[in-house]
Amino acid sequence: MKKGWVLFLVFCLLFSTASYASVGGAEAQNDVYSQYIKASEELNAADSAILGTTMHMITSVGGETMETDTNGTITAIFGDGSNIQMKMDMQLTGITEEAQSISMYYKDGFAFMEMMGMKVKMVMPVDEFTESANVAGTEAYGFSADGILSQLESKTADGKTELKFTVDKAYMNNLPTGQLDLGVETSDITISDVVITALLDTAGSLESINMIFSASFTVQELAASVDYDMTIDVIQLGDVTIEYPADLDTYMDLSELLGSVQ
Repeated sequence: MKKGWVLFLVFCLLFSTASYASVGGAEAQNDVYSQYIKASEELNAADSAILGTTMHMITSVGGETMETDTNGTITAIFGDGSNIQMKMDMQLTGITEEAQSISMYYKDGFAFMEMMGMKVKMVMPVDEFTESANVAGTEAYGFSADGILSQLESKTADGKTELKFTVDKAYMNNLPTGQLDLGVETSDITISDVVITALLDTAGSLESINMIFSASFTVQELAASVDYDMTIDVIQLGDVTIEYPADLDTYMDLSELLGSVQ
């Protein structure tokens, strides 16, 4: 994967949490995990969705620390998987004094981004895009609950159910390197346990999901780490349309932009 598109990749990571429900589900022994599987069925089956997302990141590099917050909406149309479309509208705080608006789009094998007055695009074939959504585990890696999940908890209040479990760091760190791309040039990446909390509505459907984890790595020989706290809220499933800007064809190719500054 290309570097510098961390938010784009985080979307893939967030939405791919639903794939936990599609792998090893029939063999799941624990009632908490079984509830999560059942709650995720509607999301897994949806051909389109509107999701709200929030992310808090604490990034440390060489002793310097920066905190950022991202809030926004993701609209996605998946269809049969061969013609994925996506739109993200985000507000990013923490990098500059004022909040920055970020818009991202995916269509026709290209990823587009508008941020801080710049409009860029990069080639991203649909198979590469969908491959990046396999972070959380897929049939290809034989995910199952046994030996990977721990600290499974469930509690109910006001008719809603909160499910909580931890994905073992050994599993995360055994994923192929390409599945752990964090959007930057890194080496020696180590992922922590991933704590997942899912909220089910009164009908037992997935209402929101939160993931908390950290990653440590080396950037240009400097020790670095990132703490992630990410939540997605299911706003709408199905009957989704996306309106794209009329000037996408004017966005600058990222490879050309990077080449011009080398």
